[in-house]
Amino acid sequence: MPDPGVKVEGLKLLNRNLKKISTDYVKELKTIHQKVSEPVAVLASRKVRSRSGRLAASIKAGATQKGGHIQAGRMTLPYAAVNHWGGYPGDYQGNPFLTDALEELEDSIVRDWVDLTNRWLERVWIDS
Repeated sequence: MPDPGVKVEGLKLLNRNLKKISTDYVKELKTIHQKVSEPVAVLASRKVRSRSGRLAASIKAGATQKGGHIQAGRMTLPYAAVNHWGGYPGDYQGNPFLTDALEELEDSIVRDWVDLTNRWLERVWIDS
């Protein structure tokens, strides 16, 4: 199954160089990834088919230095993957609410990531 994520070419080199600029870089990058992930989680929670609303309420954005991620379901909601990808029970086709939200917002994710990163760089260079 292909990775539906957004990939940025040259990010490893960029990360290495930006760490040299500021000691707050790792923390700031995690914050940027959280900010660009949140709209995807909000849209995915609107797109999910959920009778009780518990699955929709479980959708959360998270982030690390390396990227943002969206989590849906938990131990008490084990049907999140089936709801998204389909399969059991029977021939359920699924409702790819996570990938649909990501695809719909892909351009704005990249645009917002670049904008937030540029704003941070401007603050760092002005303060230096």
